[in-house]
Amino acid sequence: KWERAWAATTSNEAGGMILEEWKMPESVCIGVREHYRPTEAGGAPAAMLHVACTIATQLGKGIHAELRQWSVTPEILTLARLNEATVETVKADTHEALGQLKSRLRGK
Repeated sequence: KWERAWAATTSNEAGGMILEEWKMPESVCIGVREHYRPTEAGGAPAAMLHVACTIATQLGKGIHAELRQWSVTPEILTLARLNEATVETVKADTHEALGQLKSRLRGK
């Protein structure tokens, strides 16, 4: 709400507009625009991005002000064509990859 009051748009709407300008597929633009509410609009791309944002937040890489935005429900999993086991595997793999990247950046 604060974004709309401040800039007359939201970051996800702005992202969708930028992707439209770059001629990205409509499903990608809609997915970015609607990932905060994937069950209302946006389809599978929005649901997948929502799951990714949830994982990032669970790994401590999210934006504090958005913590309450991210949760994965059975409905979102179905829409994203995922299951809990796959999400947990992706989360573990991402955690490991981030650790490896951190080590490489530190020169270890």
